[in-house]
Amino acid sequence: MMMNNIKNFIEGSINVLILPHIHPDGDTLGSALALKLALVGMGKNAYIVIDDEIGSTLTFITNENIMSTYEYDKLGIEADLVISVDSSDAGRLGSRYRYIEEASKSINIDHHKTNTEYCNLNLVDENSAATGIIVYKLLEFLEVTITKEIAEAIYVAIVTDTGNFKYSNTDADTFLIAASLIKAGIDNTTIINNLYQNKPLKELYLIREALKNLTLYYNGKVSIIELNLEDFKANNISPTNTEGIIEFARDIEGVEVAIFIKEIDFGIIKVSLRSKNHVDVSVIAQKFEGGGHSK
Repeated sequence: MMMNNIKNFIEGSINVLILPHIHPDGDTLGSALALKLALVGMGKNAYIVIDDEIGSTLTFITNENIMSTYEYDKLGIEADLVISVDSSDAGRLGSRYRYIEEASKSINIDHHKTNTEYCNLNLVDENSAATGIIVYKLLEFLEVTITKEIAEAIYVAIVTDTGNFKYSNTDADTFLIAASLIKAGIDNTTIINNLYQNKPLKELYLIREALKNLTLYYNGKVSIIELNLEDFKANNISPTNTEGIIEFARDIEGVEVAIFIKEIDFGIIKVSLRSKNHVDVSVIAQKFEGGGHSK
Protein backbone atom coordinates (compact mmCIF):
# COMPACT_ATOMS: atom_id res chain seq x y z
CA MET A 1 0.00 0.00 0.00
CA MET A 2 2.76 2.46 0.94
CA MET A 3 4.68 1.78 -2.27
CA ASN A 4 1.49 2.28 -4.31
CA ASN A 5 0.82 5.60 -2.60
CA ILE A 6 4.37 6.74 -3.28
CA LYS A 7 4.03 5.69 -6.91
CA ASN A 8 0.87 7.78 -7.20
CA PHE A 9 2.61 10.79 -5.64
CA ILE A 10 5.53 10.51 -8.08
CA GLU A 11 3.42 9.87 -11.17
CA GLY A 12 1.27 12.90 -10.35
CA SER A 13 4.27 15.22 -10.03
CA ILE A 14 6.47 17.10 -12.49
CA ASN A 15 8.91 19.02 -10.28
CA VAL A 16 10.42 16.95 -7.48
CA LEU A 17 12.74 18.34 -4.80
CA ILE A 18 15.06 15.89 -2.99
CA LEU A 19 16.51 16.79 0.41
CA PRO A 20 19.50 14.93 1.91
CA HIS A 21 20.16 15.53 5.61
CA ILE A 22 22.53 18.18 6.97
CA HIS A 23 26.24 17.24 7.17
CA PRO A 24 25.58 14.76 4.34
CA ASP A 25 27.15 11.30 4.37
CA GLY A 26 27.39 8.65 1.67
CA ASP A 27 23.98 7.11 2.36
CA THR A 28 21.98 10.33 2.09
CA LEU A 29 23.92 11.56 -0.96
CA GLY A 30 23.91 8.21 -2.75
CA SER A 31 20.20 7.71 -2.07
CA ALA A 32 19.37 11.25 -3.25
CA LEU A 33 21.41 10.89 -6.44
CA ALA A 34 19.89 7.49 -7.28
CA LEU A 35 16.41 8.96 -6.83
CA LYS A 36 17.21 11.99 -8.98
CA LEU A 37 18.60 9.90 -11.83
CA ALA A 38 15.60 7.57 -11.69
CA LEU A 39 13.10 10.45 -11.65
CA VAL A 40 14.80 12.18 -14.58
CA GLY A 41 14.58 8.88 -16.44
CA MET A 42 10.83 8.92 -15.73
CA GLY A 43 10.53 12.33 -17.35
CA LYS A 44 10.44 14.36 -14.12
CA ASN A 45 12.35 17.52 -13.24
CA ALA A 46 14.34 16.55 -10.14
CA TYR A 47 16.56 18.70 -7.95
CA ILE A 48 18.87 17.86 -5.03
CA VAL A 49 19.33 20.79 -2.66
CA ILE A 50 21.84 21.09 0.18
CA ASP A 51 23.72 23.95 1.83
CA ASP A 52 26.53 22.00 3.49
CA GLU A 53 29.98 21.34 2.18
CA ILE A 54 30.44 17.77 0.95
CA GLY A 55 33.33 15.71 2.34
CA SER A 56 36.25 15.27 -0.08
CA THR A 57 35.79 11.49 -0.41
CA LEU A 58 32.22 11.90 -1.70
CA THR A 59 32.64 14.62 -4.30
CA PHE A 60 33.26 12.01 -7.01
CA ILE A 61 29.55 11.07 -7.14
CA THR A 62 27.96 14.50 -6.79
CA ASN A 63 29.42 16.81 -9.50
CA GLU A 64 26.71 18.95 -11.13
CA ASN A 65 23.80 17.03 -9.61
CA ILE A 66 23.49 19.18 -6.47
CA MET A 67 22.59 22.83 -5.94
CA SER A 68 22.28 25.20 -2.97
CA THR A 69 19.03 26.62 -1.63
CA TYR A 70 20.04 29.98 -3.11
CA GLU A 71 20.47 28.45 -6.57
CA TYR A 72 17.22 26.50 -6.30
CA ASP A 73 15.17 29.45 -5.01
CA LYS A 74 16.56 31.58 -7.82
CA LEU A 75 14.94 29.21 -10.33
CA GLY A 76 11.53 30.14 -8.94
CA ILE A 77 10.30 26.55 -9.13
CA GLU A 78 7.40 25.37 -7.00
CA ALA A 79 7.92 21.69 -6.24
CA ASP A 80 4.95 19.37 -6.68
CA LEU A 81 6.63 16.83 -4.41
CA VAL A 82 9.40 17.00 -1.79
CA ILE A 83 11.30 13.86 -0.78
CA SER A 84 13.62 13.68 2.23
CA VAL A 85 16.18 10.88 2.33
CA ASP A 86 17.92 9.39 5.37
CA SER A 87 16.60 12.08 7.73
CA SER A 88 15.14 10.76 10.96
CA ASP A 89 13.42 14.02 11.91
CA ALA A 90 12.69 17.50 10.61
CA GLY A 91 15.66 18.94 12.45
CA ARG A 92 18.00 16.88 10.26
CA LEU A 93 16.91 19.02 7.30
CA GLY A 94 17.79 22.33 8.93
CA SER A 95 16.18 25.41 7.38
CA ARG A 96 15.26 23.39 4.26
CA TYR A 97 12.37 21.84 6.19
CA ARG A 98 10.39 24.86 4.98
CA TYR A 99 10.15 23.16 1.59
CA ILE A 100 8.23 20.29 3.18
CA GLU A 101 6.01 22.69 5.11
CA GLU A 102 5.17 24.50 1.87
CA ALA A 103 4.65 21.34 -0.22
CA SER A 104 1.28 19.74 -0.91
CA LYS A 105 2.95 16.31 -1.14
CA SER A 106 5.95 15.01 0.78
CA ILE A 107 7.69 11.66 1.23
CA ASN A 108 10.12 10.61 3.94
CA ILE A 109 12.42 7.68 3.05
CA ASP A 110 14.59 6.51 5.93
CA HIS A 111 15.92 3.58 7.96
CA HIS A 112 16.40 5.08 11.44
CA LYS A 113 14.29 3.58 14.20
CA THR A 114 14.04 7.05 15.76
CA ASN A 115 12.23 8.45 12.70
CA THR A 116 9.38 10.82 13.65
CA GLU A 117 7.36 10.34 10.41
CA TYR A 118 7.09 14.03 9.56
CA CYS A 119 5.85 13.77 5.94
CA ASN A 120 2.57 12.87 4.22
CA LEU A 121 4.00 9.46 3.33
CA ASN A 122 6.69 7.82 5.45
CA LEU A 123 8.61 4.89 3.99
CA VAL A 124 10.67 3.87 7.02
CA ASP A 125 12.34 0.48 7.48
CA GLU A 126 14.67 0.29 10.46
CA ASN A 127 15.76 -3.20 9.43
CA SER A 128 17.37 -1.93 6.22
CA ALA A 129 21.13 -1.52 6.50
CA ALA A 130 20.98 1.74 4.54
CA THR A 131 18.41 4.12 3.12
CA GLY A 132 19.96 3.24 -0.23
CA ILE A 133 18.50 -0.26 0.10
CA ILE A 134 14.99 1.16 0.56
CA VAL A 135 15.53 3.38 -2.48
CA TYR A 136 16.68 0.33 -4.48
CA LYS A 137 13.50 -1.57 -3.56
CA LEU A 138 11.35 1.45 -4.39
CA LEU A 139 12.95 1.78 -7.82
CA GLU A 140 12.35 -1.94 -8.40
CA PHE A 141 8.68 -1.44 -7.51
CA LEU A 142 8.51 1.52 -9.91
CA GLU A 143 10.04 -0.74 -12.58
CA VAL A 144 12.93 1.67 -13.09
CA THR A 145 15.91 0.31 -15.02
CA ILE A 146 18.91 0.33 -12.67
CA THR A 147 21.53 1.98 -14.85
CA LYS A 148 25.23 1.90 -14.04
CA GLU A 149 25.03 5.46 -12.66
CA ILE A 150 22.07 4.65 -10.40
CA ALA A 151 23.80 1.45 -9.26
CA GLU A 152 26.96 3.38 -8.37
CA ALA A 153 25.01 5.86 -6.25
CA ILE A 154 23.15 3.11 -4.37
CA TYR A 155 26.38 1.15 -3.87
CA VAL A 156 28.00 4.21 -2.26
CA ALA A 157 24.97 4.53 0.03
CA ILE A 158 25.19 0.90 1.12
CA VAL A 159 28.97 0.70 1.46
CA THR A 160 29.27 3.83 3.60
CA ASP A 161 26.38 3.03 5.95
CA THR A 162 27.58 -0.52 6.57
CA GLY A 163 31.21 0.53 7.11
CA ASN A 164 32.20 -1.34 3.96
CA PHE A 165 30.00 -4.29 5.04
CA LYS A 166 31.53 -4.64 8.52
CA TYR A 167 28.76 -3.24 10.74
CA SER A 168 26.20 -5.49 12.44
CA ASN A 169 23.41 -4.10 10.24
CA THR A 170 24.86 -5.95 7.23
CA ASP A 171 22.60 -8.90 6.42
CA ALA A 172 22.05 -11.33 3.55
CA ASP A 173 19.72 -8.86 1.82
CA THR A 174 22.51 -6.29 1.84
CA PHE A 175 24.92 -8.61 0.04
CA LEU A 176 22.31 -9.74 -2.49
CA ILE A 177 21.52 -6.16 -3.47
CA ALA A 178 25.23 -5.27 -3.60
CA ALA A 179 25.77 -8.23 -5.93
CA SER A 180 22.99 -7.04 -8.23
CA LEU A 181 24.59 -3.58 -8.36
CA ILE A 182 27.90 -5.10 -9.38
CA LYS A 183 26.06 -7.04 -12.10
CA ALA A 184 24.72 -3.68 -13.31
CA GLY A 185 28.28 -2.81 -14.30
CA ILE A 186 29.66 -0.68 -11.49
CA ASP A 187 33.39 -0.54 -10.84
CA ASN A 188 33.34 -1.37 -7.13
CA THR A 189 37.14 -1.20 -6.87
CA THR A 190 37.18 2.41 -8.07
CA ILE A 191 34.34 3.29 -5.70
CA ILE A 192 36.18 1.80 -2.72
CA ASN A 193 39.39 3.57 -3.76
CA ASN A 194 37.56 6.90 -3.85
CA LEU A 195 35.81 6.34 -0.53
CA TYR A 196 38.59 4.83 1.56
CA GLN A 197 41.94 5.06 -0.23
CA ASN A 198 42.00 8.62 -1.51
CA LYS A 199 42.40 10.76 1.62
CA PRO A 200 44.34 14.04 1.34
CA LEU A 201 47.44 14.02 3.53
CA LYS A 202 45.99 16.78 5.71
CA GLU A 203 43.16 14.43 6.73
CA LEU A 204 45.73 12.00 8.10
CA TYR A 205 47.31 14.85 10.04
CA LEU A 206 43.87 15.61 11.47
CA ILE A 207 43.49 11.97 12.52
CA ARG A 208 46.85 12.26 14.27
CA GLU A 209 45.54 15.32 16.12
CA ALA A 210 42.34 13.48 17.04
CA LEU A 211 44.26 10.53 18.48
CA LYS A 212 46.30 12.90 20.63
CA ASN A 213 43.01 13.95 22.23
CA LEU A 214 41.81 10.37 22.81
CA THR A 215 40.69 9.70 26.39
CA LEU A 216 39.45 6.46 27.95
CA TYR A 217 36.87 6.17 30.75
CA TYR A 218 35.15 3.42 32.77
CA ASN A 219 38.13 1.08 32.79
CA GLY A 220 38.63 1.44 29.06
CA LYS A 221 35.03 0.72 28.05
CA VAL A 222 34.31 4.26 26.80
CA SER A 223 36.56 6.27 24.50
CA ILE A 224 36.19 9.93 23.61
CA ILE A 225 37.84 11.91 20.80
CA GLU A 226 37.56 15.69 20.57
CA LEU A 227 38.35 18.15 17.78
CA ASN A 228 37.73 21.89 17.92
CA LEU A 229 37.80 24.65 15.33
CA GLU A 230 41.45 25.39 16.05
CA ASP A 231 42.35 21.79 15.16
CA PHE A 232 40.60 22.16 11.81
CA LYS A 233 42.20 25.54 11.11
CA ALA A 234 45.66 24.29 12.05
CA ASN A 235 45.35 21.49 9.49
CA ASN A 236 43.59 23.66 6.87
CA ILE A 237 40.64 21.28 6.69
CA SER A 238 36.87 21.54 6.95
CA PRO A 239 34.92 19.93 9.83
CA THR A 240 33.05 17.95 7.15
CA ASN A 241 36.13 15.84 6.44
CA THR A 242 36.06 13.62 9.52
CA GLU A 243 34.50 10.47 8.08
CA GLY A 244 35.83 7.39 9.84
CA ILE A 245 37.63 9.12 12.71
CA ILE A 246 35.27 7.69 15.30
CA GLU A 247 36.19 4.19 14.11
CA PHE A 248 39.67 4.63 15.59
CA ALA A 249 38.05 5.21 18.99
CA ARG A 250 35.69 2.24 18.70
CA ASP A 251 38.27 -0.22 17.34
CA ILE A 252 40.31 -0.19 20.55
CA GLU A 253 40.38 -3.46 22.45
CA GLY A 254 37.91 -3.39 25.36
CA VAL A 255 36.04 -0.29 24.16
CA GLU A 256 32.25 -0.72 24.00
CA VAL A 257 31.16 2.87 23.30
CA ALA A 258 33.04 5.52 21.29
CA ILE A 259 32.15 9.20 21.33
CA PHE A 260 33.36 11.82 18.85
CA ILE A 261 32.87 15.44 19.84
CA LYS A 262 33.65 18.07 17.20
CA GLU A 263 33.12 21.80 17.00
CA ILE A 264 31.62 22.47 13.56
CA ASP A 265 31.16 26.22 14.05
CA PHE A 266 31.68 28.73 16.81
CA GLY A 267 29.68 27.42 19.77
CA ILE A 268 28.10 24.58 17.75
CA ILE A 269 29.08 21.05 18.76
CA LYS A 270 28.22 17.83 16.92
CA VAL A 271 28.40 14.57 18.87
CA SER A 272 28.53 11.12 17.26
CA LEU A 273 28.22 7.86 19.18
CA ARG A 274 29.07 4.30 18.17
CA SER A 275 28.84 1.05 20.12
CA LYS A 276 30.40 -2.31 19.50
CA ASN A 277 28.15 -4.95 21.05
CA HIS A 278 25.49 -4.31 23.69
CA VAL A 279 24.82 -0.58 24.20
CA ASP A 280 21.96 1.17 22.35
CA VAL A 281 23.52 4.59 21.75
CA SER A 282 20.36 5.89 20.03
CA VAL A 283 18.74 6.06 23.48
CA ILE A 284 21.55 8.33 24.65
CA ALA A 285 21.27 10.47 21.52
CA GLN A 286 17.52 10.89 22.01
CA LYS A 287 18.10 12.34 25.48
CA PHE A 288 19.86 15.21 23.70
CA GLU A 289 17.23 15.58 20.96
CA GLY A 290 19.25 13.48 18.55
CA GLY A 291 18.59 10.10 16.98
CA GLY A 292 20.12 7.29 14.98
CA HIS A 293 20.64 3.55 15.14
CA SER A 294 21.17 1.30 18.14
CA LYS A 295 24.86 0.89 17.30
